Amino acid sequence: MDPNTNPFNPGAGFPPPELVGRDYLSSEFRIALGRRAMRRHGKHMLLIGLRGVGKTVLLNHACDLAKDMDFEVVVGETDASKHQAGAFTSELAQQIGELLPRLTKGLAAKVLDKIRQTLSSFSMTFSPDGPSLKFDADTISTNINYSSGSLTNLFVAVGEAAAERRKGILVAIDEVQDLPIEDLSALIAAAHRADQMQLPILLIGAGLPNLPGKACEAKSYSERLFQFPPLRPLTEDDAKAALLRPTQREGVNIQNEALEHMVEAAEGYPYFIQEWGNRAWDVASGNTITVDDAKAAELLVEASLDENFYSGRTSRLTPKEIEYLHAMAQLGPGPHSSGEIAKKLGATTSNVSVRRKDLIEKGMIHSPAHGELAFSVPMFDKYLKRVLK
Repeated sequence: MDPNTNPFNPGAGFPPPELVGRDYLSSEFRIALGRRAMRRHGKHMLLIGLRGVGKTVLLNHACDLAKDMDFEVVVGETDASKHQAGAFTSELAQQIGELLPRLTKGLAAKVLDKIRQTLSSFSMTFSPDGPSLKFDADTISTNINYSSGSLTNLFVAVGEAAAERRKGILVAIDEVQDLPIEDLSALIAAAHRADQMQLPILLIGAGLPNLPGKACEAKSYSERLFQFPPLRPLTEDDAKAALLRPTQREGVNIQNEALEHMVEAAEGYPYFIQEWGNRAWDVASGNTITVDDAKAAELLVEASLDENFYSGRTSRLTPKEIEYLHAMAQLGPGPHSSGEIAKKLGATTSNVSVRRKDLIEKGMIHSPAHGELAFSVPMFDKYLKRVLK
């Protein structure tokens, strides 16, 4: 079939042609945004799930909904390769500070003076367009860091300006589990203070299953401040709809046996579904994707996942960490007890505790229950068995 009309979008955070099975979260986003705009209480959200389950897509969806509701949207970016405490906080503060000129333009002098007092620790300039923060190297290193209350003050100042404008602010952050604990603590504290003052700021983040524990480690009150909606694989019916609706719009059918084959292989993970739809489309020669097409696409899907989804995740692991993961893979998809894994390695649980801890911090594994470990990447056991035969 014509590759130019292929509707499927396998990629990191790429919007799927059909967002199915997540209507409940769309509704939650709208309610939370609506309440925040009216300065009413609504918990911040941290979306939790494995790789490939669609967290980034949903975070972007929340941003789109917020823009439709005339919110200011700030998208923070984390980087697992940058571990310097305060770096993320500084970057986020700069982005939030850029909202000040348009939010404060034309506000009453009394309001502007209150904002000036709140941000007294920052270097500020005033113009006809309103106040701007001056961010230079000295300001960032001394005023916007995890050890001060500057991020909190910035949330308060910008939140008060937004309230005067009758606008809301959405702060959206992906891969929150990669934040150093100091930055996560500063972010949570700022959101908490905004809540206490009933300011129209909503924080929505996304992260791996270890995030709730890390958030509570950063601030003990996190479990009361956030909702932690778990993102699970799509149901069989939703997975079928994710494949059928886009193809049918293009005048293409999928044989039922082919559909069953792809849905079973993808195990409900949205990213995998996009890979299957994309490759099966490219293999098919007519206007129907047959079971032979689906089976022929299997090696292409596997190769694409290995290259684009799996291999990069092992590049920052040590040989000992890979050995630990391979032992888990030999035991099956999991979850497995720490003792079982250690036994497979011919070691005790205490001997491999550092490796286990580092792999959790790197987002490769998580603990779904006390004493149990599972992969944070779907079907990672199958990948390891293929590449480490």
